[in-house]
Amino acid sequence: TSNYIQNRLRKISEKFERIEKQLNKIKFKVSAGKVNLKKIEGELEQVREEEKIAKNVLVQYRLTNKYHRLCKRRDKKLEEQNNLFERQDKLFQRRDELIEKTKELK
Repeated sequence: TSNYIQNRLRKISEKFERIEKQLNKIKFKVSAGKVNLKKIEGELEQVREEEKIAKNVLVQYRLTNKYHRLCKRRDKKLEEQNNLFERQDKLFQRRDELIEKTKELK
């Protein structure tokens, strides 16, 4: 019946809208993450330069520790980015499935 099909189409479009919202959120987080990564990379470069200049062993030691902390932070951000990309792929896949269902119903 046409009512059944209309209800199915409405539910599919609601799911589709939710997926689109999630994709937009992920896109925002990814771009913010890229900015953070660039900032961390800049800090890493700066610390390396300071480390080369530093004469005092204690200062070099502190800078090395700072460098390693920044590396850990960068790695964590990269992992977060990868997780976002995986989630985004799943959402794209789900969205494509919904498009196929919509075509089948029409």
